Amino acid sequence: MARVRTQVYLEKSQYERLRAEAFKQKLSLSELLRRLIQQAFGPKRLSSAQLRRKALGFVGKGRDSDSDVARHHDKYLAGL
Repeated sequence: MARVRTQVYLEKSQYERLRAEAFKQKLSLSELLRRLIQQAFGPKRLSSAQLRRKALGFVGKGRDSDSDVARHHDKYLAGL
């Protein structure tokens, strides 16, 4: 995935909190910011091909006798 370099001005207290959290999670400050942005805006939209692959990956999951997919299929489909 291509990345774009950018510059952001933060309040000193914001920077210190981000830096401390990045250190705590053993992440770079950039990676922590990317993850926070992803959480704020939600997952990126999947292409129709990606959705199809996810849906087809679900096919046949209910054949296992130990599986609860048949009973809870709506819950699993909602995760797509």
